[in-house]
Amino acid sequence: MIATLRTALITLLCLCISAAAGYWVSARTITSIKEQTNHDISNQLTMLKSDLGLELGHMSNALAFLVDQINLHNPIQDIQSTGTLSEDFLSFLRTSTLFDQIRLLNMDGQEVMRANYNNGHPALASELQNKSDRYYFREGLKLKRGEVYVSPFDLNMENGHIEEPEKPTIRLLQPVYTPGGEKIGLLVINALGTAILTHLQMEMAASSAQHVSLLNEEGFWLAGPEKQDLWAFMFPGRENRTLANQAPQAWQAISRTKRSVSHDHGGTYISDTISPADLFSNFGLRVNGPTRREWKLVAYYSDAYIDARVAGEHHMMMSGAIAFGIAIAIIILGLQRLIRESRLHRLAEIRSLEAKAEQEKTAAMVTIAGGIGHEFNNILTGIIGATYLIRSKLADRPELQARLHTIDHSCQRAAGLVKHLMTFAQVDIFEKSGLILNELINRQATAIPRPDNITLSLDVTPAPLYLEADYNKLEAMLQHLLSNAIDAIADKTAGNIRLSLAATTADTLQYASLTIEDNGCGISPENLASVFDPFFTTKPQGEGVGLGLSLVHGVVHSLAGKISINSTPGHGTRVDILLPLTNAKNHGNAD
Repeated sequence: MIATLRTALITLLCLCISAAAGYWVSARTITSIKEQTNHDISNQLTMLKSDLGLELGHMSNALAFLVDQINLHNPIQDIQSTGTLSEDFLSFLRTSTLFDQIRLLNMDGQEVMRANYNNGHPALASELQNKSDRYYFREGLKLKRGEVYVSPFDLNMENGHIEEPEKPTIRLLQPVYTPGGEKIGLLVINALGTAILTHLQMEMAASSAQHVSLLNEEGFWLAGPEKQDLWAFMFPGRENRTLANQAPQAWQAISRTKRSVSHDHGGTYISDTISPADLFSNFGLRVNGPTRREWKLVAYYSDAYIDARVAGEHHMMMSGAIAFGIAIAIIILGLQRLIRESRLHRLAEIRSLEAKAEQEKTAAMVTIAGGIGHEFNNILTGIIGATYLIRSKLADRPELQARLHTIDHSCQRAAGLVKHLMTFAQVDIFEKSGLILNELINRQATAIPRPDNITLSLDVTPAPLYLEADYNKLEAMLQHLLSNAIDAIADKTAGNIRLSLAATTADTLQYASLTIEDNGCGISPENLASVFDPFFTTKPQGEGVGLGLSLVHGVVHSLAGKISINSTPGHGTRVDILLPLTNAKNHGNAD
């Protein structure tokens, strides 16, 4: 009786002490969570601002280059120069996804030349328009040498109406001159806002806030969570859909300062400012216009959102405190049992942390790959465009043409690397449809090139195996697996690759069992554990990126499949993949 009472009192005392300590710690944590959230969001907005600055930098370089070309050729007064200039325009549109239109206007607002992107098929416009009534032309006439006009970020209009589908556009204008210094017209570049906003929204989705918006200097949404609020200033009847009306106190702080943190209507607003004038000044251009153009990056989270996080932390800490009190009591009552349970708990925790760390590492690499691919693509655009122009002007210099060919070859290698990076960055983006795996494998196996010393044996079941998957991703997966097998046996006199496909059952579920086996060099045990890691490769430098098997692994797991690799150095490698099958009637007339 006394022993039982003592045990109860010890347990109760431990719980009370632990609960009090947990409550004290959690109370101090509430402020810490809010401060850390605001700090994280501010850093994320700074990164978004930097990315937009890079995009505007690419536009600035393109504008400066084309203005120099126009000033050199003087196409408005010398009609023979329009051919060369039109090729410059089309070359820029072919090698970049950032621009929609490039136009040359005379001093009367009449288009002298217009090149359209045309969804990836650049062409010169046959019907030229007069833009003398457009606001950006009137502002452009006021520009002096070295000045640029940045239009409002709005929806493009054609023949007086908003273009359908909607096309967000930023226009850059700069005057052009004769060699004698006479202003003869304006160069107008329409930048595709869709590409900028798509890249921006992908990064916004990773923010610690509930949502992030991009607004103009008047508080209208250019990007944000509510579609009906976007571009409201372009549509009659929507003029009141601004942040100034929705949260006037927050907007007052946002509009008056470069960076702000404010509270309004039950939520916190954190903002940063993007100024085209400041960004273009870094490239030696002065922005001129009636209004100082500014865009506002605004992150928002509600009090309920942060309260839920605080409650979760509070619950977690109180639970931990109570658990700690129980643990103290258990230590007093039985140290051996506690040690045993503590070891089991620690093992599970370590496994969970390792799995989480692996996921975070892969996610970070995907983000980095996408960002690097995007930036390299823009850089390559400039190099390829400049090389094209130099080649056309140095056709009579064969010794330089050889150097230019080397540049082209290097650009093609770099473009291949960018393609690998972008494919890896989009491994989780799928457009699923019904397909028959047998047909895809037979088609891919016969299409992939291989040396004469390599034999490919197929053992594919004739019964159709139906999958719900992204055709292009599966095709890329097979290409990587077959290419790896071919590379592994490239040095053998007689190389063999066996590819088999059959239906199988595992854990009461129907799967397609795909096996690719070669008699190549094999993989060492120390390398086998890392083959699915992004950027891991055993190939010599310059011959492999190390993303192939990472992509394969991602595709298989995104389809709830399974993959395993067995290999013996000097004897070959076997890859086994299980992909869940779907019902044939769900595919209609899939072929």
